[in-house]
Amino acid sequence: LDFIFAHPRSLAPISGKLEAVSALGISFVPDSAALVADLAAGDIIDDCSMRIGPDIVDLSCRVVHADRLLGLEIEGMKEKDRSRLDGYLASCPEREMEAILEQGRIQDSQ
Repeated sequence: LDFIFAHPRSLAPISGKLEAVSALGISFVPDSAALVADLAAGDIIDDCSMRIGPDIVDLSCRVVHADRLLGLEIEGMKEKDRSRLDGYLASCPEREMEAILEQGRIQDSQ
């Protein structure tokens, strides 16, 4: 998963690293803390994009907390995009198990 948004006032593109994603929200560490220093709880970010597998979906978020880590609540998302996110989240344990098994195979072959 990847995530980027346009600052709600300056419209500057804000990139960073997703720390966690759930069906309700996102924990996000921006690449530049200075660009988001003026964001506060309650701010609405209308122009967000998330890559889910090969798809890029549009969504809006509300800032829940703004520190080094931005806590964002998903406010708006098309139903088909919500289904994509739900499907991705449901398959996370399976992908994690496959990665663990693959790591074991690599270690066994060395």
